[in-house]
Amino acid sequence: MTWPAVALTGHRDLGDATDWVAGQLADGARRLADQGTTVGASGMALGADTLWARAVLAAGMQLHAVIPFEAQADRWTPEQQAQWLRLRGLAARETVCGPNPRDHVRATAALHYRNQVLIAAAEGLVVVWDGRRRGGTWSALLFAATLHHEVVWIDPVRRQTIRTAAAALAS
Repeated sequence: MTWPAVALTGHRDLGDATDWVAGQLADGARRLADQGTTVGASGMALGADTLWARAVLAAGMQLHAVIPFEAQADRWTPEQQAQWLRLRGLAARETVCGPNPRDHVRATAALHYRNQVLIAAAEGLVVVWDGRRRGGTWSALLFAATLHHEVVWIDPVRRQTIRTAAAALAS
């Protein structure tokens, strides 16, 4: 099955699995591009999102930057902000999902909404997920299940990659 557009959701902190995940994403992006995927969508957060954005560009796909709000990177280090701005500038398409939130509750809601926009814009999903049933990645996976998305699950704990239905992971 060819997915014209593939989104990613995943953890920010990958710990000692960061290099392994980066390799999986780079290999996966190349395979997807070879199979006809032309767009890779990223939520532009730290961790898996940033690794995916770089892999998408390196594979020759168009990057769709789905940004929750303009101030997304404001609390990051200067180096992280520079990388975010560089990737944002290389994006073929950009969607800013809403205004800057005024508090933590609104920021969390904006991040969840960004995940919904991100996943709805794609036919397939790559999920970098440790298997815990909590947090933004878990919430995004549940939303993907409602859309009957297939996913490529990159498990940074077991160091395995599996293609399955989102519903199978969410059950």
